[in-house]
Amino acid sequence: MRSFFATTHDDWTDPAGQLHAYLVPDTSYVQWAQPIRERLDIVPFLAVQPQSALHATVQRFPFLLSEITQEQIDTLRNTAREGFADFASLELTFGAPSLMADAVVTYGGDPNNLPEGWKNLVERVRSVAQEALGPEGVHYAPPFGPHITLAYGTNDGEDSVIEDVLGEQSEAGTITFQDLAWCAVHQFPDRGIYTFTELFRTPFAKA
Repeated sequence: MRSFFATTHDDWTDPAGQLHAYLVPDTSYVQWAQPIRERLDIVPFLAVQPQSALHATVQRFPFLLSEITQEQIDTLRNTAREGFADFASLELTFGAPSLMADAVVTYGGDPNNLPEGWKNLVERVRSVAQEALGPEGVHYAPPFGPHITLAYGTNDGEDSVIEDVLGEQSEAGTITFQDLAWCAVHQFPDRGIYTFTELFRTPFAKA
């Protein structure tokens, strides 16, 4: 395990936060994750993410909220509502905790064979952002696949320590996402965490 924050790019410090599109898990996932987060919390080179901040990133945008006007937010809201008018609810099945090089995550499907619903979601979000916010709406590539981060690495450490703490864990299970959250995301590298404030949600019409 290594520090996630030692290799991040284009970080931000503005307290207003940066615009992101998230899927927010339901209470079943949060309850499943709670004892696992408590186990991970004793590992000195990990930063466990707050319960209220658990999410799957769909897209990050290069816009600080302090630089976006209310008119732009309203345009994004309206464009997203129209863009998702025919979008079905999305089911993703999240597995047991997995170790990455710099984080502990749960995958929402095989990262080497992405679920079609996820690919459609990402494509739709990027199209909406580009229409509402211009070419910079697709400045960043989408994430490698659907995943929810339970903890980030904050320093170098042995994976075996994390594996011993975790032991055998069950899969998180299937989540049905019925909307998309557009958020202002706040980064705290000194604490190793991210938090977010919801701006609005876009419902999936066929949920």
